[in-house]
Amino acid sequence: MAPINIRPPTIDDQDAIFRVHYAALEAFHDFYGAFLKLNPQEAMRMAIKRALESREDTFLLAEQDDTVVGFVRYSVVKPSSPEVVKPEAEAKETQSAAPAPSLFQPKEHLKDLWARFGTRQDEMDACKDKALNGEGHIYIQHLMVHPDHQRKGVGRQLLQRVIDQADANGVPTYLVSSAEAHRLYASMGFSDLGTWPIDNGYWAREIVRESRDAGAEVDEDLVRKFDGVKEVEECMIRRRVE
Repeated sequence: MAPINIRPPTIDDQDAIFRVHYAALEAFHDFYGAFLKLNPQEAMRMAIKRALESREDTFLLAEQDDTVVGFVRYSVVKPSSPEVVKPEAEAKETQSAAPAPSLFQPKEHLKDLWARFGTRQDEMDACKDKALNGEGHIYIQHLMVHPDHQRKGVGRQLLQRVIDQADANGVPTYLVSSAEAHRLYASMGFSDLGTWPIDNGYWAREIVRESRDAGAEVDEDLVRKFDGVKEVEECMIRRRVE
């Protein structure tokens, strides 16, 4: 087996990152595509391009035989405190810098349903805030490995690079795990903060029902595709053991 090379990306790597990300999440494209205005392929391509150009987050790529087979995307979050007051000039600058609109907006007739679906994220954010309590930390947003290269140590090597950085800076690492990746994270020192299941079958039925009521086009096969399917999202944290 060829060695795995871990390296930073260039802007020319965006197509390779997209291919890994899209393939890793292929099982759920129809589900989220039914919710969103943009199809997942278009939204994902644009999001990756935006992230690489902004350089607000850090990417590391895993390359094997000159092919990108995985990547990790993370951000270094500074400590926060409610007592900290920004200087007036800085505060005005922050207010004037409007964030770019989200690429993952729901279809108009599904806005209320999307808001209900998103209450899970609000609960997860609250769990994260409680656990970190304003601490500086590293937040791993994505750790993706192409399905053809999973269970071959690619994800472990990428994760180790981020953990090493967190440990060197004495800060915890936070992420949201799928059920499939939980064993890897647990083996590398992450502990559970809470678990949030997603009943994709239930939400698929709601998407179809509300789309029919609105007279909107919908994949009539969506319920069959996701009947019995359930995602699991688990908030996890790792702190360096002294």
